[in-house]
Amino acid sequence: MTRRNPTTSDAISTRAFSLVEIVIVLAIVSAFAAIAMPRYAAAIARNRVSAATQRIQADIAYAIGASRNRSQGRTIRFDAAADGYTISGVGGLDDPGAADYAVRLAEAPYRADIRMVWFGGDDTLAIDGFGVLDGDGAIVISVGGHYRNIRVDAASGKTEVRSLTRAEFNALPVVPTAALLGLGAPL
Repeated sequence: MTRRNPTTSDAISTRAFSLVEIVIVLAIVSAFAAIAMPRYAAAIARNRVSAATQRIQADIAYAIGASRNRSQGRTIRFDAAADGYTISGVGGLDDPGAADYAVRLAEAPYRADIRMVWFGGDDTLAIDGFGVLDGDGAIVISVGGHYRNIRVDAASGKTEVRSLTRAEFNALPVVPTAALLGLGAPL
């Protein structure tokens, strides 16, 4: 009886990728990644600024509703330096026992910057016990190169969002006026 040697030519041969093939595939994948990464980063920034905008709109509506329900005034104090805001007299959603409801937009998941706050010259939106706002106002937020102007109408209590280009944002003065922020016209 003869034994076969597995190294003979009739043995099953295995094939591997050559170094050249691996380098070519890595170059193609790297080129696709270089094209996709800026688009992905821009999509993430757009998503974050939209989420932060929706959060501010929802919290303004929440504060108006809380004022009406309890017949007690509330204030929303925006802090552009800390990139956040606080709603007075309302327990937080995360901590219902807290005296004030605080939101930090600089933290995850938003990572947004409050660029400008204007409510008749200050950074506070006051709401009376009937849910009526003390005046028109606007908040400008940004993530990356994406800017949103959130306009608040005192007469209706509604908010309206408008995207700003970098040039439009840079054209805003350091001390904004109602006309420049699009205030005064009904929503």
